Amino acid sequence: MSERIDFGTVAVEIDDSGLVRHIDRVTEGSATSFIRIASRHLGEVQSDAEPLWPRRTGRSAEGFGVRSRVSGDQIRVALSNVHRHTWFVKFSVRTEASLDAEARAVASRGKSPEAQAKLLAFWRARLLGRHGKGAPLDRLTGRRAWIELVRKPAKKATRKRALVSELQTDLNKLAGRS
Repeated sequence: MSERIDFGTVAVEIDDSGLVRHIDRVTEGSATSFIRIASRHLGEVQSDAEPLWPRRTGRSAEGFGVRSRVSGDQIRVALSNVHRHTWFVKFSVRTEASLDAEARAVASRGKSPEAQAKLLAFWRARLLGRHGKGAPLDRLTGRRAWIELVRKPAKKATRKRALVSELQTDLNKLAGRS
């Protein structure tokens, strides 16, 4: 990623990959190592979240990506979504199973198998418009998808410990320990 800074008639473009190369020279490759390892860990969070992500249109599920940015005194690697209101996406207050059970109950009122099939298709379409597919798991009903599928799993202590243990040699090298 690059950043363009304009000041009057002068423009400077700063390229993050160039900065990382310079930092790597000083830190013996620790910057690239950090970006690679952190990106892999956040990629796992992303791959776990995508199949469960609520889909009405599918646009917010397509905007995921792991991005890195170098600034002043830090290198930041983050899982983000290009769509502005992704944090607001919620799961339905109903589960897939409860929506399916309601559609089957309504369809059973049909007098013939054809009528039941038409009622089932109509009722499923009606429920899909109101609730989407429904929450895939009971614990997710009515919850914000970003918090439950991205933020909480990324902050789990086991994931943090795994990340730190992988980076331990680079951290020791930077701290001047062998």
